[in-house]
Amino acid sequence: MMLSRGIDSSEGTRAPRFLFLAVCAACLGLGLATGCKSKPKPPPQPFVPSWYEETPRSEGGNVYKTAQAVGANPVVSENLAINLARQEMALSIDARVDVMQRNFQEQIEAAGDLELLQRFQDVNTIVASKTLHGSHVIRKEAYLEADGTYRTFVLMELDGRELDLNYYNELKRVEELETRLRSGEAWAELERKALELRKERGGDFGPITDKEIMEGRE
Repeated sequence: MMLSRGIDSSEGTRAPRFLFLAVCAACLGLGLATGCKSKPKPPPQPFVPSWYEETPRSEGGNVYKTAQAVGANPVVSENLAINLARQEMALSIDARVDVMQRNFQEQIEAAGDLELLQRFQDVNTIVASKTLHGSHVIRKEAYLEADGTYRTFVLMELDGRELDLNYYNELKRVEELETRLRSGEAWAELERKALELRKERGGDFGPITDKEIMEGRE
């Protein structure tokens, strides 16, 4: 005769309960692991030289401009960066030429000579172009990018007195302009600045003369 065995209700539910808890723990662990793996990493920050971010202020007559460019090799990227910096430099030069032009505009217009006015305007264009070529690179750094290209950073400088010297020399090339302008205060100030730079450089870099304007007007 078989005896019936009583069933312990707590024993019957113990296994399913442990299984349920184990599955929940596994799911939670998987969810945390998956969540950590799927969290995107921030992209690496591009390197920028400290001197590039701390560009000197354009003061004391000097003009500073920075630029960066990417190219297939260091030479290409450097040339592109220089061209970009010069574009910015050109805007600053044009603004200064406009100020200088206004210093003499009234005297030229008072002459009522359209040909002389045109020659004066030509001088302004020539001076802006010449002065821009006087800008030069004082610092540069090139880096290899992840894609194999090169990024070059440049810092360019222009001595603002270069503009004064070029303007003075170009005006002196046109005798009619010099004759018309040299009696004014603006001419005297321009001449002083031009001679100052000439003396500092200690050499002959182009016109001025007339025995260096009578040895700096003594």
